[in-house]
Amino acid sequence: MTGSRTVNNACPLCGAVGDDPPLLGRQDFSIYRCPGCGLIFQGGKCGAAAPDYDNIYPREPDLKTAIKSARRQYREIVSRLAEYARGGTGSVLEIGCSYGLLVEQFRDKGWESCGIDVCGNAVDWARRRGLNCRLSSLEDFVPGRTFDLIVMSHVLEHLPAPLAALRTVRSWLGRRGVLYISVPNVESRLLRLSRSMFIGHLKPLEHLQYFTPATLRNLLVRSGFAPATRTTGRNTLADVVNNQLRSRLVLSHRWLGFNYRSPSKDKASYNSGRRLYEKCVSYSLAHLPFGPEDREIIALARADESRPRL
Repeated sequence: MTGSRTVNNACPLCGAVGDDPPLLGRQDFSIYRCPGCGLIFQGGKCGAAAPDYDNIYPREPDLKTAIKSARRQYREIVSRLAEYARGGTGSVLEIGCSYGLLVEQFRDKGWESCGIDVCGNAVDWARRRGLNCRLSSLEDFVPGRTFDLIVMSHVLEHLPAPLAALRTVRSWLGRRGVLYISVPNVESRLLRLSRSMFIGHLKPLEHLQYFTPATLRNLLVRSGFAPATRTTGRNTLADVVNNQLRSRLVLSHRWLGFNYRSPSKDKASYNSGRRLYEKCVSYSLAHLPFGPEDREIIALARADESRPRL
């Protein structure tokens, strides 16, 4: 997830190139729907270089809120695993571990846990708390072992070559290992009702794919997995309000420059204001449901043993 990227109009899943106009066209990036497999992806110049995540995320999280979120995520993952795999504990790798709080949850529940991330500030913070987290991209990571569980939560949409990435991840799973993936659902009812189907998920320097349940399943099958997918996650009035705010920010060149290029140490006032907004406004609106529970897509997958491992 680091270094230069090749971003053009060829589908990163099947390689098809169509003649249809983009779903969303801008001066420096466009979003296309593949005429072959239906994957929605970003082309153009904007995603050609991976962003510096140290500029995007604060040097440390809002700990109380982050721990609560990590506990909720742990319960969600374990409850899904109970339906799909044997219980108990084992070894787990989180790809995109951020501040390591989910790694910590697994560790505290008896798992042998570790994580990798490309944000140096986040990894440094996690390591200072004694967590087994490493600064590495997926492409550069050499685990030297296999895992019973690999977690990729809101990571896959950031990867320039998702097919190659998942084939690599498949080789890291043990024989009965399980891959857990969550991604935003571009077919959610909330986005279909929005002014733009991408507002809420659109991050021109970060999100390079926009998944539906069908395209995520297709990607996993092509990568050598036998997947089960479902939609989950409650849409709320907070999402409606946040989408409208984002529609005025993420398409602004000034905003892109500030969010992605200004060092995080220079954004203390912004981060404080954002946390205040999330606690006082967004938190309250998040208790008001809006539509069905289809905010994100969850996939659980094992390696398809009818296909050879790479």
